[in-house]
Amino acid sequence: MDWFTMPYIGFAGLILLGGYLLGCVQSAYIVGRVVYKIDIREHGSGGAGMTNTARVMGGRAALIVFLADVLKCVAAYAIASVIFDGSGTFFTSSYGANYFPGVVAALGVVLGHCFPFFLKFRGGKGAASSVGLVIMLSWQVSLIVLAIGIAIIFITKYISAASLIGFAAMIPTVALLGYGKDTVIIVAIIALIGWYTHRSNIVRLLSGKESRFSVKKRK
Repeated sequence: MDWFTMPYIGFAGLILLGGYLLGCVQSAYIVGRVVYKIDIREHGSGGAGMTNTARVMGGRAALIVFLADVLKCVAAYAIASVIFDGSGTFFTSSYGANYFPGVVAALGVVLGHCFPFFLKFRGGKGAASSVGLVIMLSWQVSLIVLAIGIAIIFITKYISAASLIGFAAMIPTVALLGYGKDTVIIVAIIALIGWYTHRSNIVRLLSGKESRFSVKKRK
């Protein structure tokens, strides 16, 4: 199947749009508004993701947000793979599998998460949603990328540094493990989006002003 010919390129557009709409389900914003009566983007670092949620609303809320953001990418990948005959998932990965529908859906989720239309395109930074992608690709990708990210967190206590290095590690990991060119390119686009959304973190890391990870203790 050549996804860059008609009508398949139209299907790819539908997958991207579907992933985007699912990605727009902004869990940090929803938890903040419904449970804590705040707009998470107006507190802490201004981010709408797990790290800022932990600082502002506490560990329980952060865990809910993290899992929700991971699962929406897992769901988009799985649904796209089922509908459009994808065969590459954590459970069924094999050499020559069709990863394209799943990774396009994941790209849509990351775009929706980072740039949700109903929040004036101010969302999260895409790290947790990208965790959902590496989980769905294969256990090998998951093991390598997540191990690197967790190690960076333990060493530096900077979630942003772990996210940035994790994003960067995704590209050579999928390339060296033999994924197709299309998959590598889409993963690279997701990584670049992640680096773009973390641009303020990069400035703070370089200047030594980045805050280490902390969890607000709820009274």
